[in-house]
Amino acid sequence: HGNIERIKCDNCKSLADKAHFLTMAVCENCHQDKLRPDVILFGEQLPQDVWNCAIDEVEKSELLIVIGTSLEVYPANQLPKMTKGKTV
Repeated sequence: HGNIERIKCDNCKSLADKAHFLTMAVCENCHQDKLRPDVILFGEQLPQDVWNCAIDEVEKSELLIVIGTSLEVYPANQLPKMTKGKTV
């Protein structure tokens, strides 16, 4: 979930250069030392707008194809249960 090549500030969410992250520099926007790859790690919540969009799309799908997951991790494992269509 996300992009490991993109760097963002965990504080203000602005994008940053990879070089700043690798040199452990502070965010140029808010000057906090919270730069990190733009990915969701285990134990972190998905952004609410992304989650809501996923739910909306699943609920209106006629066919949901689930590939490449064990469906063990909550809350994503709940998505197939939310469709009114067929699940493969």
